[in-house]
Amino acid sequence: MASKCCNTFNKYRNLIKYPFLFTPYHVRKLMDWSSDYSYVKYKNDFYFQHKGIQMGNNSSVSVSNISVGIDLQTMFKDRPEIIFNGRFIDDFFLIIEDTEIIFFDSYLSNLFVHEDFTFSFEYSNISINFLDVQVSLNNLNELSTSLYRKPMSKHQMLHFNSNHAKHLIKSLPFSQGLRIIRLCSNELDRKTQLDILMEKFRIRMYPTKLLNDCMQKLLLIDRNSLIKPKSNLLISNLRIHNPHLLSKYNVQLSQVPNCNPSNKMFLVMTFYKNVFNFSKIIIESITDELKYCNDVKLRELAMQFNLCVSYKKTRSLKQFVS
Repeated sequence: MASKCCNTFNKYRNLIKYPFLFTPYHVRKLMDWSSDYSYVKYKNDFYFQHKGIQMGNNSSVSVSNISVGIDLQTMFKDRPEIIFNGRFIDDFFLIIEDTEIIFFDSYLSNLFVHEDFTFSFEYSNISINFLDVQVSLNNLNELSTSLYRKPMSKHQMLHFNSNHAKHLIKSLPFSQGLRIIRLCSNELDRKTQLDILMEKFRIRMYPTKLLNDCMQKLLLIDRNSLIKPKSNLLISNLRIHNPHLLSKYNVQLSQVPNCNPSNKMFLVMTFYKNVFNFSKIIIESITDELKYCNDVKLRELAMQFNLCVSYKKTRSLKQFVS
């Protein structure tokens, strides 16, 4: 795994500017430390993990993603009938020209063969679901996208009176509406899905005025402005795999995303909605205490951090009831 990650880093390192000298050697060293010093505590005993990267490690998803991606590159190599292939972790989406394929089931069974992985697949000439998107093909050979909801999902939104910050609760209808605008390519479909969404929030006791104001804002949003690539990670990915999309949305290819160091220090606290200005109280209390620190260097270093309070879920009765 380490060698694959180092080679991948070395291949794409010129696409990102780092605020410090970082080489494949450092990547290898960090990965060795991560895998060679992995311990698990169970009751009063400690166990050493002899192979692989541990679950819960900050890099485990990225390492697995890179390793699997390299292993599976050969699956679609030299297959001109595969017009498009995309992957999100362990989910694939393919567009295949099947004119010359007689037995499609056999073709897919032979395609998805790997010594370490087992695949399941489904296909359609009309519509297919990928993650939370439904991709359809019409009679004009045009693709359209819509929202896909899993049948087993409860489709239940956070209750308006739940124990969460009010600004978070009030922002949910708008953020979920933005998701629908991104996913639904048809204007009429977007309006229908937004109406369904607002009704779900209304059932969860969200005020009518809040939902009406949110709906008016959403209807004025231009979809192209939402799907235009903005994040550095997405721009870097498209620069490698789909540079024509950057040109379509007038994103300059010459721009190299900067990796700016951040001085943010997050304090993870349990949230209590009945404590007014909770985050302000926490930050001010810590800042005041730092003034009495006897170590001058430590105090100066700590004062440079931009303290931010983030919240974790409070314990509920459900956690204690089997």
